[in-house]
Amino acid sequence: MKCLSNELQFGELEEAVKSADTSEEINNGPATAPSVRLMKAIAGYNKVVYGACLASEIGLTSIRSKCKLFDEWITLCLL
Repeated sequence: MKCLSNELQFGELEEAVKSADTSEEINNGPATAPSVRLMKAIAGYNKVVYGACLASEIGLTSIRSKCKLFDEWITLCLL
């Protein structure tokens, strides 16, 4: 993802993370979904294009450790 530093608006994202007990609490409605927040923070962000890249970069193990409900869902899918 090619962005100029003046195109990044991470303050709002940082506040969302600080205000929630868990990562999953950040997604509390259509207007505050993580992809919507990222589109506001990063000029040119496209969920379809960059979502999988970000998930790959972060890693499934890390995502599962921070997102209990997601981890439980994945565990059920693997049974």
